[in-house]
Amino acid sequence: MKKPSNSNKKKIINKSTLDTLDKRYNILGGLGGGHSSKVYKVLDTVTKKKKAVKIFEDDSISEFKTEESILKKINEYNINSIIKFYEAGFGHLTIDGNTQEKYYIVLEYARKGNLLKKLEKTSHGFSEDVCKYIFYKILKIVKALHEKGICHRDLKPENILLFGANYDFKLCDFGFSYCFLDDNQNKKKSKDPFGTDYYRAPEVYENKLYDPEKVDIFSIGALLFGLMTKKQAFDKAQTLEFAQNEVQKLNNLITEKQLDT
Repeated sequence: MKKPSNSNKKKIINKSTLDTLDKRYNILGGLGGGHSSKVYKVLDTVTKKKKAVKIFEDDSISEFKTEESILKKINEYNINSIIKFYEAGFGHLTIDGNTQEKYYIVLEYARKGNLLKKLEKTSHGFSEDVCKYIFYKILKIVKALHEKGICHRDLKPENILLFGANYDFKLCDFGFSYCFLDDNQNKKKSKDPFGTDYYRAPEVYENKLYDPEKVDIFSIGALLFGLMTKKQAFDKAQTLEFAQNEVQKLNNLITEKQLDT
């Protein structure tokens, strides 16, 4: 076999050192993302473990601060079945030779992907036994969060990460979360229009003060419907003609409680 030239070796070394975050995390590939951040699979060069890094856009610093604060609080409470939080920071991100400074959060890596991808592989949704197991476990996680004064506000299959066999999973993505207890342990309401279409409660669409605990419960119900049917609970919104756009259609459909049956 021909020995590689020095120029080829130099190119390989450069590639392995260029795609990095804070000189510690080598970026292995993209895992997805949303409007405020992108998520990458990385290799921690200190621990030699694969982890996930959530890197925030420049105009999404408030989402970063919210998620960092919530994850630190959850770590204090040691709530099971929540994605493990390692650290958060502001550092150099270098990809393809371009270097910027970004806010980031380092999290546990879920090698099995998310629940939505597994649901998409089914023909008509999960079995009743699987749905009962997932539903029960989600209720336990959300109950533990609510007891500590934290609501998630974006419960959906994409935010349920799989870690092994038998549908073992952990909840992730706390960028829309909210601490609804003040310093005196009094409950606060919210008016933030957060969440994902088809999982948001009617009161969120109505732009009024709402009970943050109740919007999580609504989302869990919509989630269960999807797991059992492989359809969105309010999919009729795509065919209604009385509203000018899909958001208005969805708003009307949810507030009138017209499930896609």
